[in-house]
Amino acid sequence: MQWSNNNSLKLSKISLWVFGVCLGIACAAAPWYGLLCKYIFGRTVPTLRYTLIVLFFAIPAYIAVHFLYKLLTNIEKEQVFTDENIRCLRIISWCCFAGAAVFFAGAFKAVSCILLCALAAFIGIILRVIKNVFERAVALQNENDLTI
Repeated sequence: MQWSNNNSLKLSKISLWVFGVCLGIACAAAPWYGLLCKYIFGRTVPTLRYTLIVLFFAIPAYIAVHFLYKLLTNIEKEQVFTDENIRCLRIISWCCFAGAAVFFAGAFKAVSCILLCALAAFIGIILRVIKNVFERAVALQNENDLTI
């Protein structure tokens, strides 16, 4: 089978759906995490804190998944450098920063959240740079369309 851009877009969409389902399972299982740790590892963990971190992270994550799917759909329609895609990238980057804020708040009790905070913030910065490149490309495309 020849790998193509169309197959790559389909794989990306499927990956988004799988991520969304896994995130839903994590949200549903979060309240029982403490019981599972106590039963399997014999130690207690602060279940409420873990549940709140997962649920507060899930909100921007689902928003980001929605707008990533929208972005992929636009690319599939050959609408790459558009104002709508810039808007999608802007929202996704803000979702990354919101996720970083959630992990930063969780880092006061769970040190492992510091790495996740830094990672989410870094991805948000990268997306802001890509959004700025898209804005310049749209401006150049509009200028080029006006040129005879």
